[in-house]
Amino acid sequence: LTQMKDMASTNMDDIPERVAEYGSKALETIQSLDFGTIAANLSAIPEALVDWDASTAEQLVGIFDFAGDVLQTIAHVAIPPPGGQVIAAALAIAHMIIKASMNTKACIDLAKGTTALVKHIVENEKQLKSKPSIEEDLKAFQAVVERVQDFVKDVLEQGWAMKLLTWRKTQLTIDTCKKDLEEVKGMLTFGTQMAAFSILVNIEQEAKDFEEAARRIGSPEEIVNDPKKLQQLVDSGALRSKDAIGLKLQGKTLEAILDLKKNLKEDVKQAQREVAQESWPHNHIKNPLLQSFWKKSFKNREAVPWQEFFAFFPQALDEDSIKVELIQELSADGDKAVFKSMVESDGAEAEITAFELNLAFPDQEANVLDRIRALKEDFKSQRVKANTIPLVPTYFKGRATEVAALQEILRDPTQRLAVLVGGPGEGKQTVAGKVAHEMLAQDELPGGARYINLADVTNEGELKTKIVQGLIKVPKQMEASEAISKELQLLAATNQPVLFLITHCEDALKGENKSTREELVKQVQRMLEAVPQLTIILTSRVTLASTFKDGGVVIDTGKGPTTVPYKEVAMELFLNEDAEAVLMHIIGSGLSRGDASHIVQNFGSNPLLMVMVAKLIQDKTITVADAMEHSAANDLLEDGGLMEEYKAVKTSVLKSLDLLEDEKRKLLLLLSLYGGAFEMELVTAVVGSVVKTTPVKLKLALKDLGDKSLIKTNADGTFVLPAMVRDIARLLLKDAKALDKYGLSSDQVMTVHKKYLDEQAKRVAKQFRQYLSSPSGSYTATFQQREHVQQVLRIVSDSELGPELVESSGAAFIKLLRLLPYIQAYDKMTVQVGCNKLAELMGESVDKGCCKAVAALFYELNQTAYKASLEMAEEAIDALSDSDDGKAKLYLAMAYRAKGLVLREMFDLDKSIKAFKDGLKAIKPIAEEGDQEQLERILLQAELAGTLDWVGKPEAYEEGEVAAREAIKLAEAMLEKESNHPILAMCYTYLGYFLKAKGEHEEAIKLHIKAYEMRCSSLTKTHPETAISLQQRAISEQALKRYAEAEELYKQSLDIRIKCLGVYSPLVANTYEQLANLYKEMKQEVAAEMDEWRSAERNLRKALSIRSATLSKTGKKTIATAKSLVVLLRDNGMDDRASELEKEFNVS
Repeated sequence: LTQMKDMASTNMDDIPERVAEYGSKALETIQSLDFGTIAANLSAIPEALVDWDASTAEQLVGIFDFAGDVLQTIAHVAIPPPGGQVIAAALAIAHMIIKASMNTKACIDLAKGTTALVKHIVENEKQLKSKPSIEEDLKAFQAVVERVQDFVKDVLEQGWAMKLLTWRKTQLTIDTCKKDLEEVKGMLTFGTQMAAFSILVNIEQEAKDFEEAARRIGSPEEIVNDPKKLQQLVDSGALRSKDAIGLKLQGKTLEAILDLKKNLKEDVKQAQREVAQESWPHNHIKNPLLQSFWKKSFKNREAVPWQEFFAFFPQALDEDSIKVELIQELSADGDKAVFKSMVESDGAEAEITAFELNLAFPDQEANVLDRIRALKEDFKSQRVKANTIPLVPTYFKGRATEVAALQEILRDPTQRLAVLVGGPGEGKQTVAGKVAHEMLAQDELPGGARYINLADVTNEGELKTKIVQGLIKVPKQMEASEAISKELQLLAATNQPVLFLITHCEDALKGENKSTREELVKQVQRMLEAVPQLTIILTSRVTLASTFKDGGVVIDTGKGPTTVPYKEVAMELFLNEDAEAVLMHIIGSGLSRGDASHIVQNFGSNPLLMVMVAKLIQDKTITVADAMEHSAANDLLEDGGLMEEYKAVKTSVLKSLDLLEDEKRKLLLLLSLYGGAFEMELVTAVVGSVVKTTPVKLKLALKDLGDKSLIKTNADGTFVLPAMVRDIARLLLKDAKALDKYGLSSDQVMTVHKKYLDEQAKRVAKQFRQYLSSPSGSYTATFQQREHVQQVLRIVSDSELGPELVESSGAAFIKLLRLLPYIQAYDKMTVQVGCNKLAELMGESVDKGCCKAVAALFYELNQTAYKASLEMAEEAIDALSDSDDGKAKLYLAMAYRAKGLVLREMFDLDKSIKAFKDGLKAIKPIAEEGDQEQLERILLQAELAGTLDWVGKPEAYEEGEVAAREAIKLAEAMLEKESNHPILAMCYTYLGYFLKAKGEHEEAIKLHIKAYEMRCSSLTKTHPETAISLQQRAISEQALKRYAEAEELYKQSLDIRIKCLGVYSPLVANTYEQLANLYKEMKQEVAAEMDEWRSAERNLRKALSIRSATLSKTGKKTIATAKSLVVLLRDNGMDDRASELEKEFNVS
C-alpha cells in the first residue's frame, strides 16, 4: 500500500515501470512473511485508507488492477503450489477490500458531514432563524439529507460482492452528493471547522437507538413545539448517533422541515426493497444454470453454509442431463472437500458466497460438469509433488547405513511408519530429508511431501496446531481437528503416494502428561487411516517403541482393523573421517586434514557442530586456530555469534536432563568429563565412587540413557556421549547453581577428575609395555584411549580446575606425559598446549623440563612450528642440564632428540647431528635402567644415522652406516621377542639409505621390503611409515632403471601420505619431487619423443606449492625445489617461465 500510495501521487503514465521496479521486492516480501502476517496486513487495509483523499484512493484502485496482475503472475511462477495460489487469492481479497472500503469510507464521510450540519442547525437554531433566506436554505438541506441518507444506507448494507460490482457507480454518486453538500454548507454559512464523529456501520441498529431515545422524550411534534424537550433530546446524546436514517428524524426537529412526509421511512424501505430485488446476489452469477439454482435455493442470501449448499447442490439444478453425473462426481466426501477447496477465496471456511461461485464459474456458456471436473484436476495438479520438507545440504557425507535402512523401509509397500532415533544434531532430519528428496526426484512420491515440526509442544492443543501449520500453507480460521481432517481428506482425494516427515517427536513425550503422548499416537493413527497411500517418517531423540505399542499402529480403513508395522532406525555415531570431510568441504583448501582432525577431536564428530564451526571459519568470524583452541562448543559458538542456532538444541537437552531421575542425571553429568568412548570398567573405576550404586544398576542406567539418546552404544559395546550432550553437561558442571540443583558438589567433580587422570596414567603405562612386546595391539588400544588422554590434557588449561588438579595430582600427569612420544597417536597441538600449560603450573623443576621435552617432540611439519618446538626443546635442556637426577637425564635425552629432529627438518644438519650426539651422551649413564631409557637410546642412535644420510657426503655415509648398524644391534637385543617391531623396521630403513649410497641397490631393496613387511604387520599397510619403505624402495628401483616399478611404488607412497597427512604435508611434497625426478630421468633415458618432462613439471610445481605454504618461500627445501624446476624449464626451452620463477623465489 505504501508503494502504491507513492505511485498515486505521480504521473499515472509511469505506473507500469514503477510496478516492474517493485515487483521483485514484493516477491521477496511475500516469501519472507509467514501467512499469518500477510492475513493481518490484509485486515489492516481499511484502517490504512482512512487518511487518504478521494483522488488518491481512486488512483489506488486503478493501480491495484495492474499491480495485482503482475504480483499474481510472479506468485504463480516463482512460488510452488499451493503457495502461488494462496498469494493470488490473498491479492484478490485485498483488491476487494480496498474497493469496498473506499465506498464505505466515502459514505461514512458523507454521513458525518450531514450529521454535523444537523447538529449545527439544532445548536444554532435562533441565529439561523434570523437569516432571511433560512427557509429556502433549509429546504435545500432537507433534499440533500434525504438523498444522502438513502444512498448511504443502501451502500452500507451492501455485501462485499455488491460493493465491488457497483464501485464505479457508487463513486460517481458520492462525488455528486459531496458537491451538493458543499453548496448547502455555503448557504448555511457553516464554518469549515467540524467536530469529528464516528459512524457505525450497523445503520438499522443506530436508527432504532435514536427512535427509542426520541420516544422516551415525546412525539416529534411535541419535541419540535417544546424547546425544553428539544434541548433534552440534544443533551441526551442521541444526536451523537451518526446513522443516516437518524438524519430524517433529526430533520423533523427543525421548524423549517415540519412538512417532511410522515411516511418517509416506509417510502425509503420500499425503495430499498426494490433496489435489493434488482441487485440480489444471484443476479451477479453469470452462469445461467447456477444463477437459477441460487435464486431458487437461497433467494436473496449472499452466503450460505457449505452443508446447506450441498443439501441442494447438485440435486436442485434444473438441467437433468448432467445432474446424475454431477451427483456421482461429488458423491464422496473427498470430492466435496476438493470442490470446497477450489471454490473458496475469501477465507470464510464455513460458507460459500455467490461471489465465490461466480469466480469459480466465470464463463457464462461453460458446461458446469466439465468445469467441476476441471477444478478437480486443477486441485490434483496443485498438490502433485508439493514439497515442504527443508532442503538438505548439497554436500552429503556419511550416514550411508541410515539412508539405506530408511530407503528399504519406505520402498516396502507393507511398511508405512518409520522412526529415526538419534541424539541432538546428529542429522536425523537431514537423513530423512535426503531420502524424501531423492524419492521425489525419482517420481516415487507424486503426491508430494509435508514437513511437520513438533519442537517445543507441551500439550495436545499445541501438537494439533503444529500439525495444521505443517499440512496447510495458510491455516484458515477453523478448529485444528477440523482443519487436519479436511487436509487429510484432500490428500486422500489425490489418490497418490505422499510422505509426512514429523520431527522432534521427543518433545511430545516429555513429562508426566500422558495426554500429549497419546495425542501423537492418535494423530498418526488418524493420518494413516485417512490417507491410504501415506507413509510417515518420525524423528526422535528417544525410542518410540513404548509409545507405539504392539509393534505398530492399529487402524481401520473400513475393511476391519489392521496393524501398520513400526520400524525403527538408530543413528550410528558419525565417523571422524566423515566429520573431517564435512569441515574440509565447507572451509575449502584453507583447512588441512590435520587441522580438521584436531577440530573433530576437540568437539566430537557431531555433524551439526561441524557445520556450525565450519561456517564460522568460512565467514571469517573465527580462524582455524580459534577453533582448535576451544574445546567446548558453547564457548566457541557464543564467541562466534551462533548461540541462537545452538540455543534450541541446548534447551532441548536441558529439558531432557530435568526429566531424568536424580542418580541417572548425576551419572550422565559426570560421564561428560570423559573424552571419548568408555566401557563399564572405566565407569565403575571413575564415576562409581560418586554415584553410589551397584554395577547391575549402572548397566541399567546406561541402557535407559541410551534409550533416551543421551548416550550411544558402539558396536564394540563401549559407550559415548553425543558431543552436544557432553558439552552442555560440562557447562552445567562449571555452574555452582546447577551443581546445587542437581545434587552435586565441586568436590565430587574434582574427585572424578583425579580418578580419571589416575586411570589414564595407568592405561598409558600399560600400553607402553604392550608397545614393546606387541606393537600392533598397542596401536589399537592407544587409538581407542587417545581421546581420554587428550581430555586430561585439556583439563589442565581450565583456569579453575587446572591449577587445583596439577597441585594434587602432578605426579600422575608426569607419569602419563613421559610415555606419550613413543606412540605418535595423539593430536600434536593438544599435547603441546597441555604440556606447555603444565610446565607453567609445575614451576622450576625437573617435571617442567619433562613437560617441555614432550611438547617439543610433538612438532608440526611447518616452518612456524619448527621454531616454536625448538624453543621448547631449548627450555627443557636449560631446565635439566644441571641435574644429576636419573629422570632428569632421561628427559634431557628426550629434549636433545626433539632438538635434533626439528633442526633436521630445518636443514641445519650439523647442529642436528650434535644434538643427537648430546642426547646419547646424556642417556648413556642410565641406558640400562629401564625400558624407556633403552628405547630412548635406540631412537637417538637411529635418528643420528638417518640425519647423517641427509648430509650426502661419503664420510657422513660411512659414519651413518656404523650408527645404523649399532641401532639395529641395540633394537634386536631389546625387542628380540617381537621381530616385526616398527622401531627395528626404522633401523633397517636407515641402513638401507647407506647401502643405496654405496650403490648396493639390490641389498637396499631387500632391507626396504623387510621393513615394509614389518610395518604392515605391526602398523597396517596404510600407515605413513609404510609409505617410507615404499618410497625408499622406489629410489633404488629407479637407480636400477626399473622405471615402471619405481613409478608404481612412488604413487602408492603418495596415495598413503595424502590420505593420512593431507595434501599440504611436506612429506607429500617430497614424494611429488621424487616423482618429478623420475620423469626427468625417464625422458632422458627412454626416448626423445616422450613428453615426460610435463609430468615432471606438474609434480615439481605441486611440491613447490606445498613447500611454499608450509616452509615459506625462503626455506632451504623450498629454494632447492624452485631451482630444480627452473633447470627443468630451461632444459625444455621454457625460458620465460623459468625467468618468472627465478624472480619470484630469488634463485638463479
